[in-house]
Amino acid sequence: MDPFALVDAMREALERRDAERLAAVLHPDVELHLYSQPGVIAGREAAQAWYRQAFASRMVFEGEATPELGEDGSLIARGRVCWYDDGVLRDWPGQWQITFRDGLIASVTADRDPA
Repeated sequence: MDPFALVDAMREALERRDAERLAAVLHPDVELHLYSQPGVIAGREAAQAWYRQAFASRMVFEGEATPELGEDGSLIARGRVCWYDDGVLRDWPGQWQITFRDGLIASVTADRDPA
């Protein structure tokens, strides 16, 4: 599958708050390095469970980003993420490096934009 189509499918699943649909585009050995979770979320099942819980418990969980092709074949999505957690509304600009393996998303690494 085209990397841009995979990222678009991931975005749609996030917008619909659909953990099962999101998990379908993740590699079984996916690694997620996210702002709102300390440590690494490793594996498709762990990612699905984490998103299911996040979608159920967070009143706000949204973002927007535009992906661009990176020099190494990854996609770099730049935009913002907003979520309500622990009584605090967080709205941060940032970027996410997204890598691919076997036609699926292999990793997502968030870097908070200091701007």
